[in-house]
Amino acid sequence: MKKQNEIAIGIDLGVSYSRVGVMIKDQFQVVSNEFGNKQTPSYVAFTDQERLIGEAAQNQQAKNPTNTIFNVMKLIGRKFSDKIVQQEIQKLPFKIEADKYDRPVIVVNFRQKILKLHAEEVCSMILSKMKNIAENHLGIKISQAVLITSCNLNFFSKRAIEDAGLISGLKILRIMIGSTSSYFTYGMKLLNGNRRIALIMNIGGGSITVSVGEIENQVIEIKSISGDDNFGGEDFDHILVNYCCEIFQEKYGIDLKQDARAMRRLKMQCQKTKETLSTVNQTTIEIEYITKELDFILQINRKIFENLCQSLFHKCLYHIESVLKEASLTKFSIDQVILTGGSSRIPKIQDLLMEYFNGKQLYHSIDKDEAAIYGATFMAALLKGQSQICKKWLLLDIIPYNLGIGINDYCESFIINKNTNLPCKLSQRLKFNQENLKTLTIFLYQGEQLKQKENCRKLGYIQIHRNNNHDLQSEIIIYPGIDENNQFVISAEDAISQQKLDVSVQYEQQILLDEEIQRLIEESETLQNNDVKVKMKIEAKNKFETIIYHYKRILMDEFDRQEKWLESHQDEDSNIYNKKIEEIQQKFEPFAQSMNKEYTKQQYD
Repeated sequence: MKKQNEIAIGIDLGVSYSRVGVMIKDQFQVVSNEFGNKQTPSYVAFTDQERLIGEAAQNQQAKNPTNTIFNVMKLIGRKFSDKIVQQEIQKLPFKIEADKYDRPVIVVNFRQKILKLHAEEVCSMILSKMKNIAENHLGIKISQAVLITSCNLNFFSKRAIEDAGLISGLKILRIMIGSTSSYFTYGMKLLNGNRRIALIMNIGGGSITVSVGEIENQVIEIKSISGDDNFGGEDFDHILVNYCCEIFQEKYGIDLKQDARAMRRLKMQCQKTKETLSTVNQTTIEIEYITKELDFILQINRKIFENLCQSLFHKCLYHIESVLKEASLTKFSIDQVILTGGSSRIPKIQDLLMEYFNGKQLYHSIDKDEAAIYGATFMAALLKGQSQICKKWLLLDIIPYNLGIGINDYCESFIINKNTNLPCKLSQRLKFNQENLKTLTIFLYQGEQLKQKENCRKLGYIQIHRNNNHDLQSEIIIYPGIDENNQFVISAEDAISQQKLDVSVQYEQQILLDEEIQRLIEESETLQNNDVKVKMKIEAKNKFETIIYHYKRILMDEFDRQEKWLESHQDEDSNIYNKKIEEIQQKFEPFAQSMNKEYTKQQYD
């Protein structure tokens, strides 16, 4: 058996679904879960007895909506007051409140007790599930993984996902973006090392990412990235749901939005309708007794669906134009256009891209669902040296956001620009006029535009400290960077003497404290042990029921056989009947005596 650290896996941690892949001896495989499915719903549920993850959680959502958690990736690493979090709260059936650090906390009932969960905890449960799927398949313990996430995860989101990995027992080797990881899939299909510039759009259930990259001689260089982690396939579902609600209200005067059960059923049917309209021109949404003994029946065609979703299609084009502009390329520079992700099957999206790129045929030679997870698994094998094929490749990735600094309450200058290659180490001179200053404090920001407070997110502050006999009086040089582990690092020195200065970074309290992580690791182990006990109890109970049925069936079959014999032998000699009596007594007398003894014992006990 291989050691724990010899194999790393790839995990596509999606808003709606997650996948896990392994690469063994140059052979890639997406591992199926216990239901035989290659994708597992990113759902976690709590009941009076047990915790459920994946299909088991999703399947009981209708009867347990307030304790069934999903879309957690839209909450992770964000403040409760964040606009995106507030938008999600309006859509989600479970309770979310703020903790003392303004972090969102999910509130559920578990075993008749209130349980409060940070997004990292729920995320770690999904990661544990994917880890267990891989371990059951490989027969070994796994402790390392490369993850796929959406593009617009902020600085804190990435750190929060790493914390979720720790809680689940995984060291996260790399966090990649779905459209970026798909370049490995595309690159492996190329028959030669000639230079290609490809645009890859990944549209999942809850996010969209678009990347432009160049591939040449097994080197992938990402040029630019754009995306939105608040836009994806679910948005098409919501538009269709709203349309159906309007139609129903016009016809019957009933607002379905006031009926939670009806809305859950309608949303499920609208998702299926969206998928169906990708292959046929017309279908019918039909739900029996949706409310007050009324059925919902509506014929809808692809043209109606496309007209309803016009604004969403334009969002797709916006991100394409954005990456081309940031990469200083035109649409005529693109050699290949590739669509991945489940929602990329929508015909209108394919038509729009072909039209935008002047009739260029889309590349369909890679699996839309598995392209991203293949890339993550490929990178895991590359980093761990698990594959001779993988180690020949090099990925030059980029940072998907700007990092900046400021002394005032906004970002005054960028120190690391979006689309800078990783890892990186840059330099910047800072001038200031304060004399006899012992410590210089500057704020660290993630932002889109300079000097606009609403477009900047404060990450924390950097303190540059005076050495014993050294005053910070005029000019220093800072060296900000992103290291091989995707962590922000910074050092500083005096511009004149080149003397090294002490630097410390203090982040906003949006991520878990070390002691919180340790506590959650212990709680995770307790929950997993409880899951094992519940599973053993259910398996033992099922086995007992099976045994009861088995022996009951044997007894019934035997008595049925004897009764049928008797019906057809109504006039036999006494010795024949006596032999049959002896035969039955030999079979059942020991059992009957045993049962009588047990019954007598119970009576006296």
